Amino acid sequence: MRASVIPFPAPTWRNRSPLFEVCTTRPDGTTQTDLRRGGSSVDHTLEAMEAAGLGAVVRVRRVDQAVSA
Repeated sequence: MRASVIPFPAPTWRNRSPLFEVCTTRPDGTTQTDLRRGGSSVDHTLEAMEAAGLGAVVRVRRVDQAVSA
């Protein structure tokens, strides 16, 4: 018996470089949220940690849909 394959179009975000949301909370309570495209989550985490300094909390998540500015 032959298997049938139903073709589905690939999501549009797969055709472009990934989009990440980087949220940084500094020890003084200030927060900053940036959208960054390309690279990996580890790259963006290390960059944000170096910029924010000791005691900062950095959260990185991948955004799967297009965000309009």
